[in-house]
Amino acid sequence: MEYTLNVGGMHCHNCETRLETVLRATEGVTNAKANHEEGLVTVGYDPSRIDLAEIKEVIEDCGFEPLS
Repeated sequence: MEYTLNVGGMHCHNCETRLETVLRATEGVTNAKANHEEGLVTVGYDPSRIDLAEIKEVIEDCGFEPLS
């Protein structure tokens, strides 16, 4: 399954890389692609292993704000 979220607080390429790295290291996440210019992150995940609420928590713990 894939979901695209609006994310606040990403200001540069390094922010994208940090968020992608943390998400990809999260159990149940299969892929992550962030874009700071659009304020979006697309997350591929296995819903039997992780849900959207948990993904949003990971984003928050990384220092960003999930907006959707």
